[in-house]
Amino acid sequence: MAQPSEYFLQHPTDDSDLSSNIQTNLEFVMDTLTYFGLPEGYINGVGHHLDFGKEKDNKSMAAKRREISKKK
Repeated sequence: MAQPSEYFLQHPTDDSDLSSNIQTNLEFVMDTLTYFGLPEGYINGVGHHLDFGKEKDNKSMAAKRREISKKK
C-alpha cells in the first residue's frame, strides 16, 4: 500500500497508538534482515561476505600442498 492515508480516510479509527511506515520493498527486506542479525551496511560491503569463499580456497590450497608434499 503506497498511500496508507487513503485507507485511514476510509476506515477512521480513534486508536492513538496506530502508526504507519511507508517503505519500498527493498527497504522493508533490508530492515527486516537487519533486525534478524544482518550487519548494517551489508549491501555496501560491511560484514562477513568480503571473505566469502576464502576458507574454501584455503582448504583446497592446503590439500594441494599436502598432495605435493606426499609426492616428494
